[in-house]
Amino acid sequence: MQLADDAQRVLDLLTSDFGFYAPHALTIVDKQTRERRPFAFNPSQVVLHARVEKMRRERGYVRMIVPKGRQQGVSTYVTGRAYWHTSMRNNARAHILAHEMEATKNLFAMIQAYQSGCPLPLRPKAAVDAANELHFGRLGSR
Repeated sequence: MQLADDAQRVLDLLTSDFGFYAPHALTIVDKQTRERRPFAFNPSQVVLHARVEKMRRERGYVRMIVPKGRQQGVSTYVTGRAYWHTSMRNNARAHILAHEMEATKNLFAMIQAYQSGCPLPLRPKAAVDAANELHFGRLGSR
């Protein structure tokens, strides 16, 4: 029974805590080595995550405009969180939009990389995996 309880606790954390989910399920490309590695938050992402979670606890939802400097990992955090939200829940939606179409495509490519690198037990089957849409048919999320 202990093993089943432990597995349930891990599943609960994976579905409810992006800070736990990210390094266990997502990989990113390391800027220095160009190799894939687990997505562990950098200092800027730690601050952003704390503010996002505070808003989620206080309001029940998150709406933020983040004026960002380059290379702080905000886009990586936001796309990772969008993938987590839609891949671990039923009927969830996330929309990726940037100031230019090319930037939007780059952000969506990050989502597709999360999908391809996600461990199989956590990766939902994609009913649609197109240039501008990822739809998890069984979950009803996209």
